[in-house]
Parts: sequence; C-alpha cells; structure tokens
Amino acid sequence: MLAEKSGAESIARALSLAATQDHLLSEFFWPGYRRRADFEAVPTYLPHAGIRLAVQAATPQEVRRSLARALMAKSDDGAMEPTLRERLEALGEKPRFEEETRFEHSAATRLLRERYGELITRMDQAWLSENKLAWSQQHASA
Repeated sequence: MLAEKSGAESIARALSLAATQDHLLSEFFWPGYRRRADFEAVPTYLPHAGIRLAVQAATPQEVRRSLARALMAKSDDGAMEPTLRERLEALGEKPRFEEETRFEHSAATRLLRERYGELITRMDQAWLSENKLAWSQQHASA
C-alpha cells in the first residue's frame, strides 16, 4: 500500500536505509559499547547519544558492508517479518544504496522536534536501569 502511494523506489530506499542502520549498530556500535564495561564501572555516556554519532560517523565502506549483510540474511519460517531481500523482491526493486547517504536528520528528529531530547533521555534512563546489574557484573569480572 505504501509503495502505491509513495512509489516502490522510495520504499526500497527506506527499507535499505533502515536495514543498513540496524546492521551498523549491531555490528559496530553495540559490541564496542558493551566492551566498555570491562574498563568503566559505569558508562561514561549512555547509548542513545552514541547511537546517533555512530551512524553518522559510519564510512561508506561500513555502510556498503552493512547493506550487503542485511541482504544476506536468510529467511526463517519462524520469523515474524520478511527479510530485506524478500521485501525488495516483493516490491520488484533492488537495494538502494547512495554513496552520499548521511543520517544527520532522522525522521524521529523531524517528527518529535523539541521532544526528541526528552525521549532519548528517557530511553537512556530505561536502558541504564535494565542493564546496570549486567554492566557492573561484567566490570567486576574484567
């Protein structure tokens, strides 16, 4: 339905971008962030502030690699949603990668405007309360 209204190419671009960002975070940001617990008793910065910077700082090579990995994801009968490749095939589109893609202005920042900072603060507080014990345990064992 969205493809009919916005065009399959626009939807393919949005799907490719979302999958790329997801892989950038899971491959580069989160592993490095979690390793910080080895030498920091408490996080020196909370994750949601770092996420935006990590996505913005990604090199074109990292972006291409993340998109390629998203496209390699295998279909799983138990999966709740189709893979990126399956979605693009259903649209009759190819992955949309643009060299100049930068992630400076997310839809969230445009939509939420002044409430964006408040939401990020709340998400960071929730993350910290959920992960404080695991962080402390990892730090103590390191």
